[in-house]
Amino acid sequence: MSHIEENNTRQGGLSRRAFIGSSAAALAALAAASVTGCAPNATSGATESKQQPAEVGPAETKEIDVVVIGAGPVGQSSALAAAEAGASVLVIERSGSCTGKHHVLAAWGTALQKEAGFDPTLDEYVASICAYKDRSSDLDEDMVRYTVEQMAPTYEWMEAHGVEFGRCCAINGEPFAGLSSVASVHGRDTAKAFTEVFEGCCLDAGVEFMFDTEANGLLLGEDGAVRGVTATASDGHVLEIHARSVVLGTGGFGGDDELLRRYAPWIPNFGPLDKTGQWTLGDGFAIREGKRIGADLCSQGGGGLIYKNFEGANTDLAGQALHVGSDGKRFCDESAIRFARTRSALDAGNGEAFILYDADLVNELYTGASSSGGAVATGEVSEAQEVLDAAIEAGSAYKAGTIEELARLMNVNAAVLSETVAVYNAACVSGVDDQFGKPAIKIGVMDDPAHVGDFTYPQIEQEFRLLNEIKTPPFYATRVTYNSYQLFQTFGGLKIDKQAQVLDVEGSPIANLFAAGEAANGQMIGATYPFSGLAAAGTYIYGRLAGQSAAANAKGA
Repeated sequence: MSHIEENNTRQGGLSRRAFIGSSAAALAALAAASVTGCAPNATSGATESKQQPAEVGPAETKEIDVVVIGAGPVGQSSALAAAEAGASVLVIERSGSCTGKHHVLAAWGTALQKEAGFDPTLDEYVASICAYKDRSSDLDEDMVRYTVEQMAPTYEWMEAHGVEFGRCCAINGEPFAGLSSVASVHGRDTAKAFTEVFEGCCLDAGVEFMFDTEANGLLLGEDGAVRGVTATASDGHVLEIHARSVVLGTGGFGGDDELLRRYAPWIPNFGPLDKTGQWTLGDGFAIREGKRIGADLCSQGGGGLIYKNFEGANTDLAGQALHVGSDGKRFCDESAIRFARTRSALDAGNGEAFILYDADLVNELYTGASSSGGAVATGEVSEAQEVLDAAIEAGSAYKAGTIEELARLMNVNAAVLSETVAVYNAACVSGVDDQFGKPAIKIGVMDDPAHVGDFTYPQIEQEFRLLNEIKTPPFYATRVTYNSYQLFQTFGGLKIDKQAQVLDVEGSPIANLFAAGEAANGQMIGATYPFSGLAAAGTYIYGRLAGQSAAANAKGA
C-alpha cells in the first residue's frame, strides 16, 4: 500500500498526509515554517495527537531533488509545480498539517472580472499597486507588472487543479478597490477553498510531507551553493536533507521583535504583539538564513496595519466621517484605502486616532465585517448602536453634547478640535474638500445586504455620501489604534527575480535557492499595503514559479 493510500485509509480521507518512514526510527511528521496571507489560520484537517518517543532517534540523511520548507500556500503550490515538472519533492512543515490563512486573491485579466465589466488596463492596475511607493520601500515596478501579468495564468492553473472561484469582488472593508480580487465559492474557509485541494493534488503527484519538524538552517557546499537543509524532528533527532533545489516558503518576520524593528521600523510597537493567537506569525527564518549566506534583503518593509476599536465599534471603512489624530487635527482623505489612511496617521505622528460623527450619521457608517479589522457587520441598526454603546461603556468611544465636551473626553485640545470640525463642516457644506480632496460622493461595491458573505453572489454598487457635517448632537468619537498587536502579515524579506531565485547582494542568483510569499514579497508590495488579496496572490504566483524553477534546476534543464 502506498503512503497516500495508507493515510487515506487510516484517516478516512479527511486529512490526507504522507509520512516518510525510516528504517532507523519511526518518525513523527516533520515541519518548517508556514506561509501567511490575510485570514484566520486554517488547516486541512484536525491535527492528530502526537505521542513523544521515549528516546531520541539516530541522525538521518535524505536525498531529494527539491525540498520545500513550509507547507503553506507557497509550499503547496511550489511542491505541486515541481512534482508535475518531474522532480522528486519533499515538504517539511513545523506544524502538524498543511496550513493557510487567506481568502481573496488580487486579480487582473480573469474571465470573472471581464464578465463583470471590471477591465482596467495593465498600466492602471499596476499603478493602483505602486501608488504607495515611497523611499522606505523596495517596491519594484517591473516586478509588480510581472506579478500582475501572471495573475490570470496562475488562477487558471489553480482552477485546473480543482480550486473553484465563485466571483470577483472587493473585500467588504475596501469598497472603493473595485472588483480587484477573486474569491473561492467557499469564502473564508481556506481549508476547503485551497488547502485541501492543493494537498490532495500534491499527494497525487507524489509529493511527500513531513510534519512537526523544525528547520534549523541551510546546508552549503564548499562552493557556497545551497545544498539542502538541516532540521530537527519532534523526537529531537537531527535530519539532513540533501537537495538539488531548496524552496523557502517560511513566512514573514512578524513574530520577531528585533527583525520588525530593523526591517519594518515604521510599524509602531503598541504591543504586546500577539504571537500565539488568531494570527500565526513567521519567525524570520528566511531573513536570518538569507543574511547569513549573503542574500540581498528588502531593507524597509511593512505590514498589514489597520484601524481597530477594541470593542468593534464604528471604524468607518468608507470614510463617511471625520478622522483626527491625537492632536485633534485631520490627517487624510478618510475614503482612502484603510491601510493607506493608517499610514497617514502614523506619518502625522499619531499614536491613535478618533472617528468623529454625529447623531444623524451614527447608524449610517459603513463598517462591513472584516476578519482583520475588528469591525462589526452592520445592516442591522440596533447591532451597530449596541456595539457603540458597549464601546462607550468600556471607555474606547465617547458621547457628548458639544464638541468641546467631546474633546475633553478624548483628551485632545478643545480649541484645535473645534477648529478642525469647523473647517471640515465648511467643506461638507460647499461639497469641496480643499484640504485633502475627499469627494462628496463616491461609488463603491459591497455585498448585497440579502447575501452578505455569499461568495457565489455578485456584489452590488453603492453610493456613499462622504462629506457629512457634524452638526446634530449628541456627538460621538470612536477611538481606534493600529493593530500591530495583531499583525497579520509582513512585507519585505529576500529579494528574488522573476524565476523566484533568491538574489545575493550583487544581484546574482544564489545557486539552488528559491523563495516566495512573505519570505520574499517586498518587491511586489511596498511598506503600505495597497489592497487586500495582493499578498495571497503573490504566494501562489511565485510559489508556482519557484516550483517550476526549482524542478528545472534540479533536473539540469
